[in-house]
Amino acid sequence: MKRILSLIMIAALVFSMTAVFSVSAEEGATEETVLENVLTEDNLVDIDAITDATEGVVATFEEAGYVGNVMKFMMYGDTVYLGEIDLSKYSSVDFIYGCDMAAIFNGNKPGYICLTKNGPVQENSEKGSAIDGAEIIATAELMDGDGAPWASGEKYAFVDLETDYCGPVYLTMNIGRAKGTDAEGKSVIRKDGIVISEVAFIEKDDEGSSSTENETEAPATDNTAATATPVVTVAPTVAPTTAPTEAPVEDSGCGSIVGGAGVVAVIAAAFVFLKKRG
Repeated sequence: MKRILSLIMIAALVFSMTAVFSVSAEEGATEETVLENVLTEDNLVDIDAITDATEGVVATFEEAGYVGNVMKFMMYGDTVYLGEIDLSKYSSVDFIYGCDMAAIFNGNKPGYICLTKNGPVQENSEKGSAIDGAEIIATAELMDGDGAPWASGEKYAFVDLETDYCGPVYLTMNIGRAKGTDAEGKSVIRKDGIVISEVAFIEKDDEGSSSTENETEAPATDNTAATATPVVTVAPTVAPTTAPTEAPVEDSGCGSIVGGAGVVAVIAAAFVFLKKRG
């Protein structure tokens, strides 16, 4: 009778240890986090899907030759939230932009566009003072105006990405200051903005490569009010309200191996015990 009770106890112990190690092996297995952003399947920024931006930034600009919505960075602090993006997947970001024919971005206080982690880099004020604590991910230099304004003289700019950052991404502009002239030829301090009609995130495994020069003229396009078609397609996405979670932990199988070793050890001990009692 005692031997039968001992066997029952040993069997229960073996079963409980097997269950514990099985649960341990599966611990941490969760579904992959889906990042919410305004990128299309082709990794273009869907301007029409942007819901979080400084007032007036996402708008039409037909008088400058654009069709459909564009992003107008004209005032200090103008910013667009692109959503949560895993930048480790991309090698660069390409921009197509237009500006005034006499725009100057490379003066004593340069103007540039940038990606940030936490919003604008300048205060939305008369002076446009720099914001302490602005976390810039990358910046793209801009080419000065050359006589062809806005949609009729669009240009390329790009920024190389060398980061593993994954999280909220904002697109904003640092508006510079430079001595120049106005439309009447009078000397003024220029504070030029830009209009961005397309933004493309270039994946690292793409066969094509991004621009080799940071400041080049964009090829001729039908981006005039008379002949152009919208630059960006619409995708039903919205800006996120939550931060990304950590990537799931993959099961390495170590828990199963340890569990098996534990079961073998218990059976061996039980065998020795019964043999002594027999």
